[in-house]
Amino acid sequence: MKRRFVLAGILVTAMVVGATAQNAPTPPPAPMMDIGGGLMFTESNDHLDNGVGGFVYVGGRIAPVLGLRGTVAAWDADTEGTVLSPGSFTVAAAEASLLLHLDVDPALHAWIGGGIGGYWFDDGTDDWGDRYAYDRNRGDEIEDDAGYHALVGADIVIAGPVSVFVEGKYIWLDTEARVRTPTGDGRTFTETRRDVTLDTGMVTLGMRVKL
Repeated sequence: MKRRFVLAGILVTAMVVGATAQNAPTPPPAPMMDIGGGLMFTESNDHLDNGVGGFVYVGGRIAPVLGLRGTVAAWDADTEGTVLSPGSFTVAAAEASLLLHLDVDPALHAWIGGGIGGYWFDDGTDDWGDRYAYDRNRGDEIEDDAGYHALVGADIVIAGPVSVFVEGKYIWLDTEARVRTPTGDGRTFTETRRDVTLDTGMVTLGMRVKL
């Protein structure tokens, strides 16, 4: 249900921004590059709970209303549900996005877009060491994989080239988990592979500087 609300919010915001932009005056030339960063808050899905993390990005215009953005991010989330064992994961992401920029007026700027990304999952344990320590201490694993995303955001200028922004993003990601189950002696584990869907909505709050 929460995912439907996130997707509905993205669509409604995009429609409102688009309708506003149609009646907006012609904006002044926009800066060709910007950098930014901030905090991100992820919603829970069937396998990972709500998470908190941070991100940085570099963006640039390739046309008056089109731009590219590269983002790196990381967030922590506990496991939930019945597939993964109790624990936590750090998720690292590297994303590339194509954006449609809507310069509503000199103080208000909005964008919608989408793209692809790579996602890496770390449970905080070491892959190396003796086999007994590995089997006893190693938790379940989530396979690193690629996904895609849609986003919508807006910012307000606070001083010169500096602005604050809010952005909503939804990530679609299907991958595999390697689930370990203790055997009868408690010293070794059996391992099975399970398909997992890690679709995630998030809200980001940040600051950007136009160059």
